[in-house]
Amino acid sequence: MLSPNVTDQDVSGTMAQPFITADHDRALPKFARLATGFIRGYVRGTATGMGRPLRVTHEVTHRCNLRCSFCALPLRAAGNEMSVSETRGVMDAFASIGTVSWGFTGGEPLIKEGIDELVVYASRTKGFLSNMVTNGTLIPDHLPALKQLAFLIVSVDGSEPVHDTLRGKGTFRKAVAGIESARRKGIPVTIQTMLSFSLLQDTSNTNVDAMLQLAKELGCRIMFQRVYEEKDSTADAVQDLLHSKGDHTQLMAFLAARKKKDPKLFYQSLPEIEYMWEHQHHELRCYAGKFYCTLDPEGAVFPCIYKRAERVPVVGKNAAALLDAFATLPKRHTCRCFNSCYNRFNHLLGVNMKTAWRFACDMFRN
Repeated sequence: MLSPNVTDQDVSGTMAQPFITADHDRALPKFARLATGFIRGYVRGTATGMGRPLRVTHEVTHRCNLRCSFCALPLRAAGNEMSVSETRGVMDAFASIGTVSWGFTGGEPLIKEGIDELVVYASRTKGFLSNMVTNGTLIPDHLPALKQLAFLIVSVDGSEPVHDTLRGKGTFRKAVAGIESARRKGIPVTIQTMLSFSLLQDTSNTNVDAMLQLAKELGCRIMFQRVYEEKDSTADAVQDLLHSKGDHTQLMAFLAARKKKDPKLFYQSLPEIEYMWEHQHHELRCYAGKFYCTLDPEGAVFPCIYKRAERVPVVGKNAAALLDAFATLPKRHTCRCFNSCYNRFNHLLGVNMKTAWRFACDMFRN
C-alpha cells in the first residue's frame, strides 16, 4: 500500500530531456546529507578496519516473470523471502549502521509482493539514494512508487530481434513501453545493455550505435555490462553470449570514443568504461564486503554476486546482528571485477576523481 502522499501526476515534457530539473531548495539538503553520510561512513569504516555497508544491493526475490535464455536465478529454490515488515526492519538496521544507498534487484523486483511500499520506505522514509534494476515489462503498474527512486535501470539487450532472442518474444516492445511510461512521469531511466556476441559480431558497431540512438530518443542514459557467468548459470546459453578478447577490446575502444563525444549520454565514467577491458591487465582495490554488500531474499548477506558461496545468515536481523554478519564477510585487497555497479564503487572508493565527480553529480541531480 502506497503512502497517501505518493501521487501519480504527470511531469510534462520529460521524454525529450534526459533528467529531471532539480528543485535546488530540497536537493541541496539531501545532497549534503548523503554526501556527509557517505564520507563519514568511509572514514569510520577505514579507521576501524571493519568497513561500513554504504551501499546495499537487495535481491528482493529470485522469482521472475521472464525466462531469459542465459539466466538461472528463477530456477533457484524460492526459500523464505522476507516479508515487507521484515524488510523494513532490515532497512532500519542498515540505516543505523551507515547505509546511504539501496539498490533493488532480483529476479524481477516488481513481482515482489509489497514492492511499492518498500520502494517508498527506502526512498522517502529512510532517505536512501535508491534505484532499481528491472526488465521493464511491469513498470506501468508501479509508476507512483517508482517516482520515488533516484533512477531506474532497465535491461534492453539490443535491437528487437536480439533482445527478444535472449529474453522472449515481445519483451523488447514491453520494455520500451515501460521506459516510455516512466519518462512521461519524469522518472530518470538508464538503459543497461548486455554485451552479448550478437552486439559484437558486427565490427561496424551498427547494433551498439542503434542502442545509443535508442537511449537518446527515449531521453535516457545508457550503460553497458559485460557477460558474466555464475556457477549455476545455464552454461550452454552463457557460452553462446561470450565473446573473444579481440571483439571486446574493439568495442570498448568504440564506446570510449563515443563517451568522449557525448559524455552525458553514458551512465559510466570514462575510467569505468576503459576498465571493462583493461581489467585483464591490472587489478583495482576491491571494497566488496567492506563498503558494499548484497542482501538476498532470505536476509543473508554476501560480498557480491560473484561470491554467493560466502553468504552469512543474519540472526535477528537487527543492527548489531547485521554489523556482526557484515564484519565476518571475507575481505579482498584487489580484484579484476568488470561488473558495472561494483566497478563504479571500486573506482569511487579508490578516489578516482572522474568517477567521484560523476557520482556526486548523480546524487545532486537525483
